[in-house]
Amino acid sequence: MSLQTLTRLLHQHHGVAPIVIIDEYDTPIQQGHVNGFYDAVVGFMRNLFSGGLKDNRHLSYGFLTGILRVAKESIFSGLNNLKVNSILEDRYSEYFGFTPEDVQEMAAYY
Repeated sequence: MSLQTLTRLLHQHHGVAPIVIIDEYDTPIQQGHVNGFYDAVVGFMRNLFSGGLKDNRHLSYGFLTGILRVAKESIFSGLNNLKVNSILEDRYSEYFGFTPEDVQEMAAYY
């Protein structure tokens, strides 16, 4: 319940429900797989996300980033209104990578 407690305290103090951003949420999962404690880390992450992100009235929204595509049935099964966005989607192409002009400029420079 650490995320829920933190968001509640932030909401009470600032008067605005915070946004929680968890960058590279999948790194502990990958390390758990590699080092033999996958089940333990997945259980921990499931509880952390469910306790802090699901039905939390002190949270504007949660934002998770990672490189692994984890099935919605696994650690996210306790969450609702889950949306998965990929950098491969055209609607985000202007925010990621290099434009052809960027590549030409870098190539000319180097």
